[in-house]
Amino acid sequence: MKINKQLLAVLIVSSTSLVSCGGGVKNPSPSLVGTNWQLYSLNGNILGKRLSKRVTLSFDTKRASGFAGCNRYFSSYHVSETNGLHFNDIGSTKKLCFKRRFMRVERNFLNALSNASSYQINNNELSINGSSGALKFKRP
Repeated sequence: MKINKQLLAVLIVSSTSLVSCGGGVKNPSPSLVGTNWQLYSLNGNILGKRLSKRVTLSFDTKRASGFAGCNRYFSSYHVSETNGLHFNDIGSTKKLCFKRRFMRVERNFLNALSNASSYQINNNELSINGSSGALKFKRP
């Protein structure tokens, strides 16, 4: 009887280890489809309340769009299985913006989107990273 309890204990520990191991597969972030976001951090710089409410990002099944600070923008996007994210053919309206800070944020924001390579959603926050910087969003 003693041997059977030890064997049972070894089997339980072994099966738990195998299940928790996961084979090194990275868990994908939740889908972006149907989500809406407000930018609160651009390349590590926290935006003020007024500006963060102006810079938005929304996803539908094939397109991303929003407001970049001065102009509306739109793009197709592609998500890969390993949390890869790429925006393609970003276009925008061309309205004049009298606030230089808004224009600077818009330019840096659209540049970061166009060079995005990955995303992650944690605790209702979206992080987009790429060669031109990091974007952090929260839900509106």
